[in-house]
Amino acid sequence: MTYTFPVSLTSHPTEALNQDKVSMGTISARKFAEQIELVYLQFATHLLAAMQAVDLAGKEDFSPFTQKVHDQVRTMSKFVKDDRPLDKEATKVAQWLKETELFA
Repeated sequence: MTYTFPVSLTSHPTEALNQDKVSMGTISARKFAEQIELVYLQFATHLLAAMQAVDLAGKEDFSPFTQKVHDQVRTMSKFVKDDRPLDKEATKVAQWLKETELFA
C-alpha cells in the first residue's frame, strides 16, 4: 500500500475526471487512519532506541522527565543486551503512547 502520494494517482477515473475527487474522501480517510498507526509505531521504535541510549549513557545523567519515561518504557521492553526481535515490544510501546497522558 502506498502512503506517500495522493489517492487520485491510484484511483481509476469513473467520470472522465469530473467530480471524481469527491468519492476519494473515504479512501483518503482510511489511508490516513492507517498512517496514524504507523506514526505511533515509528515513534515507539525511536523511543526504544532513545531509551537504549539512556541506558548506555547512564540514566542518572538525564532529566527527571526522561527518567520517568525510561522507567515506563522499560516495563514494556528490557535493555537490549543481545539481539532479539522487538516488534511485539514496539507494538506495546506504540499502544502505550496512544493511551498515556505523560506527554500531555
